[in-house]
Amino acid sequence: NDLTLMDGLQQFPPRAPRFAPSELSAFIRPSVVVYEQKENENEEITASSRTTPYLFKSCHHCNFVVNGAFAKLIIESCSDCTFQFERAMSTTDIIRGQQLRITAAKCPFFHVDTSSDVHFECAMEEVNLALKSSQQITVGEVRVADTDEMQESVTVSLGASSAQEN
Repeated sequence: NDLTLMDGLQQFPPRAPRFAPSELSAFIRPSVVVYEQKENENEEITASSRTTPYLFKSCHHCNFVVNGAFAKLIIESCSDCTFQFERAMSTTDIIRGQQLRITAAKCPFFHVDTSSDVHFECAMEEVNLALKSSQQITVGEVRVADTDEMQESVTVSLGASSAQEN
């Protein structure tokens, strides 16, 4: 047995695996900014990072004004709330929302799941929605058809007075 103490030490510390920068993103999760269980709040929020998701959860009777850019917005189990977005935003998920009013300068895409009485006001000519189990959804003056368990993609042209289902 020719192993010496030095031979054994050469194996430690183990070499850290090398990753390409694109592979590192799988291990780094952005922190989530959470506004939870707010009641009767009027709050102005300045989003500071395009990579940070924002979660509004179980808020009731609130008014939020959001400035700045953010990666993703999630509105979950909120009721009777108003959200006003001063800048362009990316994807927004609305889950189990009731009596919500969303006002946005630019709103490219919304996922609406198991929600009712949600009203969108957007400064764009066209709004894209993915709807599932949702009722009483309106965009401007256009009322979107109620949906069942199947997800439906809907594009609403605000220059026209009808919604087109895809």
